[in-house]
Amino acid sequence: MYIYEEIYQKWIKEWNSIKILSLTDDFCAKIGEIIKQSNVKKQYEELTPLEKNLFETKHERLDFLIKDYIILRMRKILKSIVDNTDIDFTNLTRIEDILCSNLRDALNTYFGTVFQENQTTKDEEIHSGRKIVRILKQLDSFVGTDLKIYGPFMPEDICILPNENAKALIDRNVALTVEIKKN
Repeated sequence: MYIYEEIYQKWIKEWNSIKILSLTDDFCAKIGEIIKQSNVKKQYEELTPLEKNLFETKHERLDFLIKDYIILRMRKILKSIVDNTDIDFTNLTRIEDILCSNLRDALNTYFGTVFQENQTTKDEEIHSGRKIVRILKQLDSFVGTDLKIYGPFMPEDICILPNENAKALIDRNVALTVEIKKN
């Protein structure tokens, strides 16, 4: 099975490399055609039980190898996007290039929305009878004066609490006020 060996060699090189290695659309099309042909062969040819068993084993191994190779490349792409490192787009297939662009756009939108909402929430909570505190000791969950459940907390956790609860924790030396300075 020549294609299996070729894919295996590419997988080994990809596995041993930190960077995303070159993969062409033609090679992917070749893999797709092999899979399509083997599915047709599996369905329509009459094979002896031994031949069928051998064929299915080869097909399963090929299927696993291809999926693992693709997942390995996707993980590298995702890691590069999350770490904000450069990607050599000439090494990507057309579909990987589209995936990379879509993932980068989606993550940028996500992080932009999360940080924007988080900042808005902090600003609103600072001015609405709440305090930001840093927890100094482990605390179990408790019901705040606003009837919401807070915690459990571990040392060094940062949280926003109603003023009365924050004051009680600070008075017990269980928390410290966190000051936010705006430039």
